[in-house]
Amino acid sequence: MSKLTLRLAHAPDFDVDLSGVTPDALKLLRLNEIKRLRLGHAQRGVALGELFELDGEPGTDVLAIEGASERLQHVGAGMTAGELHVSGDCGAWLGRDMRGGRLLLRGNAGDGVD
Repeated sequence: MSKLTLRLAHAPDFDVDLSGVTPDALKLLRLNEIKRLRLGHAQRGVALGELFELDGEPGTDVLAIEGASERLQHVGAGMTAGELHVSGDCGAWLGRDMRGGRLLLRGNAGDGVD
């Protein structure tokens, strides 16, 4: 099975909003565009490539997040299609406003799981 993997390089010491980082949203982007995606953070935005190492090729229906941290908020939010595999713990609002696809979590989630 072909997939794109985002491996957390180091746990951030701040909350990061992963809204929109879903297989359906990333499927049409090139690798360098994915690395430059700005992730929400209370003080400032941070590029996805600053926090995650990427492995695999974009254009697939399967996205994996490995080494997830409770600092990652809104994992899978807004997802409409594809599969999202998460290994590790996540913060609040896992799967918020998810309208389709499949989300598999191997770990714990914070408050507000939809």
